[in-house]
Amino acid sequence: MIKKSFTFSLILWASSVSAQDGVSAYQMFSPHWSYGQCTKLLESLGRLANPAIAVLPFSFGQEYGCWDRLHNQAASNLHKTYFVEMHFSNEVGRRHRRLGPAEWLPRMTTSKYNSELKAMRPEFQELITGRLETFKGLLSTSPNVVYLLSTGLENNFTYTASRNLLKFITGKWPGPMVVNPVRNNNWRHDGQHYYERHGFNSVSKVQRGRCIINGDGISPNFYRTRFKKERIISIRNVIRWRRGTNASQCLRLLWAARWQDSKEQFKAQPTKRKFKFDRNDVNFIKSIWA
Repeated sequence: MIKKSFTFSLILWASSVSAQDGVSAYQMFSPHWSYGQCTKLLESLGRLANPAIAVLPFSFGQEYGCWDRLHNQAASNLHKTYFVEMHFSNEVGRRHRRLGPAEWLPRMTTSKYNSELKAMRPEFQELITGRLETFKGLLSTSPNVVYLLSTGLENNFTYTASRNLLKFITGKWPGPMVVNPVRNNNWRHDGQHYYERHGFNSVSKVQRGRCIINGDGISPNFYRTRFKKERIISIRNVIRWRRGTNASQCLRLLWAARWQDSKEQFKAQPTKRKFKFDRNDVNFIKSIWA
């Protein structure tokens, strides 16, 4: 596990205008994510000019081998800027009541969490601070790694809850902040923080410049997918999505159902899932970001 440090190059994310493309790898900390799968993931990232990746710490497990290898790669490629997005909490899991014991407030419902964020009592602020310090302990000293922190994966926060959490964490985190509401109507894109949308969709003009587009939830059919038919996208349409978002200056991330669940059912808790990531995935990523 990487040693804790608070020395970072904030100039990178403030000035970088190069395209940041990559993959969503929420499963990186899982004990079921193999060494070979990690090797292929890093191979895919290593081919990119400015690699980007999204992870979900603690939800799938607490194995740090692949995480450390990612940072070793970054340290060996100082001419590149690595963007690493981390989600503060798994709000999808909270919504479906499938949070594991190591996750953030696993027994708290979405409604109760919103109430706590709205009230922001001192004792609750201390809990948030403790969680934040745990995340900081995952960071490295590599000057070419930019850490973005989302306030919650596909969250159902009210506007007040979202604003309070964002305001409390901003300034305490050594990098950009991200808002990722499950719906677009509970946050006003202010241009200061990153706004994240999921699915292979284009972005409106107001969301350009500080935005993240993650294919999460829509799976490309570069393999014999068993995902829901209404949530499958052709390779041709993924390429169209890429071309259509070139001018957005958004950080763009690919996603496939089998990267998070080999069965593509998403019924089991994340800690119990296994995954598929092989040469087919490497070739798919290469074909999109070539």
